[in-house]
Amino acid sequence: MRLITLLTNCVVDLQNDVCKYSMRIFEIQPIKTIKPLSPAQARINSLKQNVENTRKQLQAERERQRRQREAERTRKQLQTRNAQAY
Repeated sequence: MRLITLLTNCVVDLQNDVCKYSMRIFEIQPIKTIKPLSPAQARINSLKQNVENTRKQLQAERERQRRQREAERTRKQLQTRNAQAY
């Protein structure tokens, strides 16, 4: 069931004899209740969330290791440049 309320405001411009309308539409929907999950559904949801979290952790760890390798590579390049300069 949807209830729609309309609010209309008329702003009159006396110099031009024009009525400008602005309309707002607010849709009011009843709040749906969320039923508790069955134990089987709760377990499936938990496993899905664990999979997503594990993927994110794996991606973050790979990114951290990539940044660490890149920093080490940059440090070695700077060391060799400094050694060649002297």
